Amino acid sequence: MQILSKWIFRTFAALSLMAFHGLAIGQTNPLLGSEGSVKVDSFRVSSDGVYFSRFFNPSILPSLIPNSTRIRNLVSVSIEEDSKTYIQSDFTATLRLHITKYNDQRVAYEDFDSSFTVNYVKGEGATYNASARLIFENAYEVKVQIDSINTHGTTDWDVSSVLRVDNILEASHDFVFDCKKQNLNLTAEVIINGELLAQWDGTDYGQTEYDLEWAWIDESALESYQPLTQEKIFENNATRVTLTKLMYKIPLLYDDTGRIFVRVRPAQIKSDGQRIEGEWTWKKNNEPVDYSFNGHQNNLNWQASTSYAEEGKRKSVVQYFDGTLRNRQTVTKDNTTGTTIVAESFYDYQGRPVIQVLPAPSLNTMIEYAQNFNQFAQFSNFTGYPKEAYDKLAATGSICADPAKPLSTNSGTANYYSPNNPLLNTNPGGYNENKYIPNSEGAVAGEAYPFTETRFTADGRIASQSGVGPTFRIGSGHETKYYYESVAQDELDALFGTDAGIASHYFKNIVRDANGQYSVGYSDMHGRTVATALAGDAPAMLDPLESYNVKTTTKQLIDNETNNIVGKSIISSKSLVVTKTGKYEFNYELKPDQLKLMACSLSTEICYDCVYNLQITISADCNNDPDFPFTVLDSNFTINGLLNDPVCSDSGKTALFFSKEFTKDLPEGAYTITKTLTLNDNARDIYREAFSKSDTCKTFEDFYNETYQVLLSQSNCNITCESCNVSIGKTFTIFKAKFIAESGFTGPLSDSMVNALQVAYNEAK
Repeated sequence: MQILSKWIFRTFAALSLMAFHGLAIGQTNPLLGSEGSVKVDSFRVSSDGVYFSRFFNPSILPSLIPNSTRIRNLVSVSIEEDSKTYIQSDFTATLRLHITKYNDQRVAYEDFDSSFTVNYVKGEGATYNASARLIFENAYEVKVQIDSINTHGTTDWDVSSVLRVDNILEASHDFVFDCKKQNLNLTAEVIINGELLAQWDGTDYGQTEYDLEWAWIDESALESYQPLTQEKIFENNATRVTLTKLMYKIPLLYDDTGRIFVRVRPAQIKSDGQRIEGEWTWKKNNEPVDYSFNGHQNNLNWQASTSYAEEGKRKSVVQYFDGTLRNRQTVTKDNTTGTTIVAESFYDYQGRPVIQVLPAPSLNTMIEYAQNFNQFAQFSNFTGYPKEAYDKLAATGSICADPAKPLSTNSGTANYYSPNNPLLNTNPGGYNENKYIPNSEGAVAGEAYPFTETRFTADGRIASQSGVGPTFRIGSGHETKYYYESVAQDELDALFGTDAGIASHYFKNIVRDANGQYSVGYSDMHGRTVATALAGDAPAMLDPLESYNVKTTTKQLIDNETNNIVGKSIISSKSLVVTKTGKYEFNYELKPDQLKLMACSLSTEICYDCVYNLQITISADCNNDPDFPFTVLDSNFTINGLLNDPVCSDSGKTALFFSKEFTKDLPEGAYTITKTLTLNDNARDIYREAFSKSDTCKTFEDFYNETYQVLLSQSNCNITCESCNVSIGKTFTIFKAKFIAESGFTGPLSDSMVNALQVAYNEAK
């Protein structure tokens, strides 16, 4: 006698669920008041169909393990929650049900009546008893019949129309399992939408599920796997899914040429949760089941990742990259709906991601790069979306230019989010969820804005970001803007006191959201947020916070860190973010210094006042107002006797004192305040003439004669024009040093003084 290995498995059924192998177990439909079936003498019968099918026909395989059946029963009366019938008033209803239980021989062994009461109370916060139930076990068949329906209280409507009666049976079984069966007739030969279809035999012999595995081996490595065995192929690099169905589509996301090897085995889950696996089927006609594949889009750069869930559910995500390895397109597909989703990014000339197009379904059900998926709306003869349509910094040199151009609704994402979407009219007359797909409308027909746009500053920081659609695009006033401002020391001290440290170690970032609300964040050098605040007016339709107040503050725009010497100018530049439109007062003060020297000819101290030209410029970072840039000019130089009379006096210093005040209306936005203080050229020329005539202790002839004597001593009296020029060039340093020593000058030489010495030097040559 041949003895089969015996294992067991279990099945479950509840409500209208179907048991494994297609046999119905339990109640197929309840008694519903909305259908008029909740009335006297109506009944429902639930039974263990799997058990009785084998009881009356023992030849059905697989056979049940004796005494392995376990059954739970539920009889209930409840309010039909999903009924469309209106509940007109409070009610209490009692149903008397006649219940008959049957054993495993289908013989009635218990017969009784039971009452079930439910009530309903209308009104907010009301509580009520929505169901009444009776639970018991081991009835292989149950008949439930309505004997009576009683409504308590006065009602003028049919309460039974909102009630339901359930008769539910849940059964589990153990079956004989032949774990040695291995010929499942496995095939893997057909390609459907870029996926390999694996199929196998579905003969019922006690299995509850299957394990399917596949492994990819590059063609160049196949030689090292000879002779082919399961251990070599599947041991280290196999992918496995557990299924109850008899087929599966394997995603073909592999590069270059190779083979996919496939194998499958049955498995059974016992009633106690233990899992038993059968033997693998991996050959057909004594040859491994495999499929030769030449690779997925070998001419492109791509990276694939696949996530798996129960029953082989999966989602594959493939990212396609350009030659600089920037992500251009992401294609996603799941094997539940079979829908392919395409998301695309566009980069500016600096390689920064500027346009992020919304993901949208593609008509193509294969995973592959969607060439020219999104099209430019304004060039009918252009395929794709050119950089000129969105790289405004390159086109205009400004981050405040027009928004990116729209996409064409004839294809891609813009087509999906537009009235041109063919899915909008599917299932006419029935429920169509596609009608809720939003419209990314454009200014004219055929255009749409199904993307977000990011604008960058010249140094690479984010300047603004749009939302999706025309309402939130760049320039709409509802985009998100980012501002960057340095922290003033008094501002930092006001927040944290003097323990906070130096203001230059902190950063201040301001964000204006789509509602016009400004959020201020302070962070340290590690990027950690140390304080936050709100600024500006309260957005329209919103109440201001109780702590909201308006206070005038003074901010210092010039300090030691912002002042920089560039040539003969001192330049200071500082950012200023205006969160509230209004008048802003600016004040600049300067007490110029003096250069004091002893004049040889006058035998007294002389002073050279520092004379400057002042320019203050207010530039709007993003403003089309013709008032910007706004420039203020001033100078402490006047043509009078002070410059020609360099004798030190307080009157000259007072006359040259700077004090510049002005007021300017500033709308909300970011501004750059630039102060440029430049040495006055006219004053420099006057000082040079006055210095050369009055203040020099030696004349030009004195310097000339001394230099000539040096040349004589170094040339052994053999002076030629060439040797003279060379020698004079070598003695310029001596020439300048003698001037400094003999003139009594103690400070560094100014540009004008060096130029004067250079003139004397050139004349000597």
